[in-house]
Amino acid sequence: MSAFPVSPPECDPSRCRLPDCFCSLIAGAGIPGDMDPTLVPQMVTVTFNGAIDSDSIGLFRTLFSRGRRNPNGCQVKGTFYVPKEHIQNYFEVHDLYLKGHEIGVLANPGNNNGRNNTLSYSEIGRERLGLEHLAEMKSGSVKGARVSFSSVGGDNLFEFLAKQARN
Repeated sequence: MSAFPVSPPECDPSRCRLPDCFCSLIAGAGIPGDMDPTLVPQMVTVTFNGAIDSDSIGLFRTLFSRGRRNPNGCQVKGTFYVPKEHIQNYFEVHDLYLKGHEIGVLANPGNNNGRNNTLSYSEIGRERLGLEHLAEMKSGSVKGARVSFSSVGGDNLFEFLAKQARN
């Protein structure tokens, strides 16, 4: 018998209210506030994990060319989670930052083939500060972090990241 629940508990729409709670009734397809589906905006998130190098920068320039715009006229942007140790040219990171893309840290919990991933939270802070310094970004510009192997540290990690955002 598994120690983990097989499915999440049923959501009670009479007790669950926005903004603190939302019961997604049809396998995640329910629309908050009974809005007309034709009026609900479509959100597409574009993120990248990994090195920003001579192999990838051409793709990024093509993908985020000046001709690509959102329906509101704003230029399309992405979020880049960058491992500081795999950057060949910090100018490219700086250039993406200046163009309004979000830059985050891709933290590596070590070379353990995805097993037993323990990540020092202070490593994320060091990576953030190092990335901002080497890519000549304004202090506090790197706000996001993604952990390798999807080894999320639960509430402790989220509390740490919130504290980092305040520093």
